[in-house]
Amino acid sequence: MHFVFSQYSSLLLIGFVQGLIYTGLLMVRGIRQRRLSDRLLAFLLLVLTLRIAQYMLGFADWYDSHDHHTTFMFYFPFHQLFFVGPLIFFYFKALTNDDFRLRRRHLPHFIPGILLLGIYFTAFVKDLVVEKWMRGQELPEFFNTKGATIEFFEEALEEGVVILWSVSMITYMVLTLRSYFRYRRYLNDHFADQENIRFQWLRNMIYAVILGLAVTWAMDAYELIFECGCLDYTDYWYSHLAIAVLIVWLGITGHINTQILPELHFVEEEAEEENAIAQVAPQEDAAVGVDPEWLEWKERLEAYMKEEQPYLSPGLTLKELANGIGTNASVLSKVINGSYGQNFNDFINQRRVEAVQQAMQNPDLSHLTLIAIAETCGFNSKSTFNRAFRKFSGMSPREYLASKSQ
Repeated sequence: MHFVFSQYSSLLLIGFVQGLIYTGLLMVRGIRQRRLSDRLLAFLLLVLTLRIAQYMLGFADWYDSHDHHTTFMFYFPFHQLFFVGPLIFFYFKALTNDDFRLRRRHLPHFIPGILLLGIYFTAFVKDLVVEKWMRGQELPEFFNTKGATIEFFEEALEEGVVILWSVSMITYMVLTLRSYFRYRRYLNDHFADQENIRFQWLRNMIYAVILGLAVTWAMDAYELIFECGCLDYTDYWYSHLAIAVLIVWLGITGHINTQILPELHFVEEEAEEENAIAQVAPQEDAAVGVDPEWLEWKERLEAYMKEEQPYLSPGLTLKELANGIGTNASVLSKVINGSYGQNFNDFINQRRVEAVQQAMQNPDLSHLTLIAIAETCGFNSKSTFNRAFRKFSGMSPREYLASKSQ
């Protein structure tokens, strides 16, 4: 196989090989476990891997060999970044919602990428199949390695593709970030214990994709705006190196973390809850200012919290608490938000902190460590305990103990 190793081709080769490996691993796992999120991430890695493959092969002397290797460089669809935005967006939805499936209505998201593939296929058929192989004519461009059709498409579409791809990436990154922040609100409104629901890496993944592709976007935008021609293919190599690093990071992170999120349905459930609240929410009593039905649920909640102390259970969820007082999650969420000005997570953790403070002053529990006390009061991790304690008391647990001893 013709391949010239250099610092440029070799570094991209590392990202290329890693991309193919993790594409295969994620695709196999996605098929075996029927995980759409794994399959979408596999396709995303494949698209990015093809992106760097062009420059890897170019610096490996395929472009300058002026033979079939060069022809391959012109007609293979390396540039399929129109798929990146939709794949990231739907990967996030599939990862945080086990009910999500790609439907026919999602097809328009992939039409720009499909059209670009069609352009490459059309050029391949016209230049190579018809003109070169069937009619026996030499290719007219670039040392007889490039046909007129692909030359026309490249000149006609180059600037338009850059602009459309930039718009596509910005749009889908905004949509994905908006979904991520909605997901965080969903967790706060439904789960008291979030230690095992790790979404920090998911946010980092979104930012890493934005940062990795921003280098390419910035270079393309610079050339498009100033039209100076001051960036050559060696300068663009650095943007491909950034994508290679992104591929390695995405592959490792995605393969490790795609199984740790719980079975959540936050997007669909959020819309259902809004409808449920609209149906069950009574009209406000103008004379009182607060609806008596909400007051009734608040009283039930206070009594249940005092008698049953459900907050001592580390895995308590909004739905479980709602079942405990005989209502649904939608109504209970409305009561907590409206009556206490808190989300479910803060509402429960504040009661746990209060329980810890009482336990600290109990001489019968003086033999227990702070972490042991926190665990008996519903916390299941030191970091969550320390963060919640400082939030609701204004000091760390040890500072609180010192203040009480003084």
